[in-house]
Amino acid sequence: MKNKYQRMNKEEKNKLKKAYQTTKEGKTMMNRLLRLRFIAIIGITFSISLGVYAYFNEALIWEYISAGVLFIFSIFFIIRSHQIKIKVLNKEALKK
Repeated sequence: MKNKYQRMNKEEKNKLKKAYQTTKEGKTMMNRLLRLRFIAIIGITFSISLGVYAYFNEALIWEYISAGVLFIFSIFFIIRSHQIKIKVLNKEALKK
């Protein structure tokens, strides 16, 4: 079942995001989510570079495993931050 935020059109979503970002709570939440996504992107980049390095330097199995685990957790953080953003914006849409 879709929530109210998902049923909004693009213009209404943008208005809601801008209205939420003007509040003090919205600024801090969006900054935290942006920071989390940035760290996850760095994690993905690092895990890929670690995997490539391990491949070309005949590395041990634990290096492949650590690169894979880091990649999986970074993807999880990106997905979860998006879900939290939708959840928070849905609560804001229900208030109005």
